[in-house]
Amino acid sequence: MGHKRGGPAKVAVVASGFFGTLSGSTVANIMSTGIITIPLMVKSGFKRTYAAAIEAVASNGGQIMPPIMGATDFIMAEFLQIP
Repeated sequence: MGHKRGGPAKVAVVASGFFGTLSGSTVANIMSTGIITIPLMVKSGFKRTYAAAIEAVASNGGQIMPPIMGATDFIMAEFLQIP
């Protein structure tokens, strides 16, 4: 994805998606993938706040990605009252 427009942001989304299926924690996801993807996005021309926002949103979205879905699936099931 590095040779396409917005490549570093796309890499952040994919990396957060993969890690989010395993971790179950948004903060852990940001701290593990963000340490690589945020500087990569800043180096390629993104503003610092924009790069951090992309990583934060990607990490939140990565939590509700199948197959494992972290802790979010249990919270959603409890909130929707699904057994």
